[in-house]
Amino acid sequence: MSELRTQVHRLTRVPRVALFCETYHEINGVALTARQLVAYAKRHDFPLLAIHGGKIPGKHEEGSVRQIELKRSWLSVGIERDLEFDFAFCRYCNRIRKELLEFQPDVIHITSPGELGELGVYLSRKMNIPLVASWHTNFHQFAARRLQKLIGFLPPKIVRPTVAWSQQRGLRILLWFYGFAKVTLAPTPPQVVWLEKELGKPSFLMPRGVDPEQFNPQHRTVSDGFLRLGFVGRVTPEKGVRVAEAPPEAWGVYRRAARRSAGAGLRKYGFLCVSFEDRYFRKRGTRSGSFRRSSCSDE
Repeated sequence: MSELRTQVHRLTRVPRVALFCETYHEINGVALTARQLVAYAKRHDFPLLAIHGGKIPGKHEEGSVRQIELKRSWLSVGIERDLEFDFAFCRYCNRIRKELLEFQPDVIHITSPGELGELGVYLSRKMNIPLVASWHTNFHQFAARRLQKLIGFLPPKIVRPTVAWSQQRGLRILLWFYGFAKVTLAPTPPQVVWLEKELGKPSFLMPRGVDPEQFNPQHRTVSDGFLRLGFVGRVTPEKGVRVAEAPPEAWGVYRRAARRSAGAGLRKYGFLCVSFEDRYFRKRGTRSGSFRRSSCSDE
């Protein structure tokens, strides 16, 4: 393991990366990470081939970055409100292989065990291209919680062991899938340590961050004493957004507080989003729906 880490650190040039990502335009952490990677490659003129799902298929090139957007078919099933799994996605295998032959990547980077992740594993082995896999979501936990909701009408003595078995089995399948990668990436140090222990392969930290230029107090134009908390993302039961229901007293000196949410699932799971000062949202009319990017700091 130490030998491989040394080899990774001894790269003498910027690697040519082929990024395989199921989600790109949607509102979720994986899509945001993919967009940031593409933007970073454009700013620094790094060679990147980004292949992702989308509604408008086509090819777009800007500087050193080439993006391939692939549309899903009618054989797709819904995973999230704005995300599907296409059982016929393998029809793109030859096209993606041609793109890889033309681009000549040093490494393939996959972000999940979805359609493109599966194709990424297959093509990396077929074309002898090193594979990097980043861990973004605990799919085994998501699946177990949804199964629990689905069979919740059954007696607890049946539900509990069934859900526990499904979560454990799902984790084993996930680790088997990520085991195909030479190196893994994880968002937190504990996950890095855990993946190295479970897979016996190097894992590196891929931390999350915030754009300090966009989300900066200098953009604020109001000074009414409100503490405003924002949540942008998939508003689903698994996210645990119900914590926002805590009463204002729990926030100590922050007696005047308001919270704003935006993202997929807000209408369906709106009951999870309760503002501390709901009258503020009624007055402004901004409790649900989308808002302008430039208004994030103002409001």
